[in-house]
Amino acid sequence: MQITCPHCLKTYQIETEIGVDSVICSQCGSAFAPEPTQEHPDINPLTETTVEEAAPELTAPAHNPPHLWPWLITVLLIISAAGIWFQKDAWLDNRWLRSTLINIHLPIQTREKDWLIVPESVGMDWTTRDDSSRVLVVSGAIENLLDSSVPYPAIEVTFYSNTQPDQVLEKRLLPISEIPGTETITHAPFAMPDQLKRAAPLSRREFVLVIESVPESAGDIMLTPRLG
Repeated sequence: MQITCPHCLKTYQIETEIGVDSVICSQCGSAFAPEPTQEHPDINPLTETTVEEAAPELTAPAHNPPHLWPWLITVLLIISAAGIWFQKDAWLDNRWLRSTLINIHLPIQTREKDWLIVPESVGMDWTTRDDSSRVLVVSGAIENLLDSSVPYPAIEVTFYSNTQPDQVLEKRLLPISEIPGTETITHAPFAMPDQLKRAAPLSRREFVLVIESVPESAGDIMLTPRLG
C-alpha cells in the first residue's frame, strides 16, 4: 500500500502484510503512523481549446426570402385590367380584336364603321314603272370589314336639297335585300324581296335600293350603314 509522510509529504510503497505502528521518514526523520493514502484516478489535463472548438459556431438565422412574385403578378394584372377597362373604347376600335371576341361568342356589338359602302360602286338611275310613276334605283356594294359572320345593317338614305346642298330634306332607312329583278322594279307597288340576314366574314355584297316617292327638289343623296 502507499503511505505519505504528513510532514514532508514524501510517499512510500510498503507491503500490506507488514504490521508496524510507526514509520520514520527517510527524508525528514519524522515518525508517523502508517495510514494508507487514497489513490486518485488520473485526471486528464485540460487541453487548450480555441473559442471556435469550445463553443458552437453562431450563424445568423436563415430568413426565407419574402414571396413577392405572386403579389407583383397580382398587381400587374390589376393594373392591366384597369388599363384595358379605361381604354376599352380604344381597344374595341380594333377590328381584329372585335372579330376575335365575336368568334368566341362574347356579347360584342358590331359598329357602323365595321361596314363600308364602296363609293365607286354607287350608281343612281330613274326608272318608270308600269303605272307611269318614277322610282329612284340606287345600286352599290357593301363590305363587311370584320373577320366574323355578322347581321347585315340597314342603309340610311339622306336626301339633300338641290338648291341648298347642306340642307337635309329627308332620311329613310332601307334594309338590304336580295337584288330585285327588272319586273319587280317596274311593277307598282314595289314588292321588296327577302331581306339578307348575315354577311360572311370579310365579304362584299351587291345591293339595289328602290326608292319610291323621292322628295321634290332632291339633289344629292348620301348612303350610310345603320345598325338597328
